[in-house]
Amino acid sequence: MGYNCPTHTMKKHLLFVAALLIAATTYAAKDEVLILEEGSPAFWLEDGKFTTLDIDWSNTSVVEWDGKNKVEKDFGTIEQYNRMQGEDYVNDWPTVQKTVLSGATGAINVANKKKGLKALSPNSPEIFASMKEMNDEQREALMQDLAKYEQNKIAPTFFRDYSEAAYDIFIQVDTIDMGNGAAAAFSAFAGGASMVGTMADKDRATQEVVCKFHINHVKGLGSYAQTARINLLFNQLWSDALPNFIKNQGKKKK
Repeated sequence: MGYNCPTHTMKKHLLFVAALLIAATTYAAKDEVLILEEGSPAFWLEDGKFTTLDIDWSNTSVVEWDGKNKVEKDFGTIEQYNRMQGEDYVNDWPTVQKTVLSGATGAINVANKKKGLKALSPNSPEIFASMKEMNDEQREALMQDLAKYEQNKIAPTFFRDYSEAAYDIFIQVDTIDMGNGAAAAFSAFAGGASMVGTMADKDRATQEVVCKFHINHVKGLGSYAQTARINLLFNQLWSDALPNFIKNQGKKKK
């Protein structure tokens, strides 16, 4: 057809996100992990609108927190941490970032499957750029193929030109505990990655901040695989922490 649509990879991604959704229903955060610094999270409830997502790891430090969120071990930057873990970690990190971004984007759509803001696949720019070299028949076939992913009842995936997005969500990961202690392999509740950072939502047209949160030790479920633990962390942010914040905010106004 003249385009490179990662169908096999996408199917694996959908199954992965579905697994995250099932896992997330068994765990709820006990502490308030989002602190509103600016604006309102009302954008999250806007049905029929799209957002992009970007995760910034450029200034991230890796630590190990104790049960009271005090630093027990400091591994330095992501680069330093990966070097400590071995060559495979160093070589795999670019792929891990892409996988986490894809998983985190998909988790937004799982959390807002029935109603609310939807996230565009990070593969959208590459796919829509490739359309410029296609004829009308090829473009139509591609759009029909991509539309099938939007109809997925478990984990819908949305492909649009980024110009159609109303918002841009930026996550800055300041500090992360990878949750790779021994307990992570045996218990979904004892292990789990956790992070501190910021989440800012900007109006894509004006680039004005409409909402900004301080992320205060949001924690995901445990898993043997580090990439899965990071994705479960973001799944917890979208499926539990943010909806609960909005719900509690509504109660306070009554």
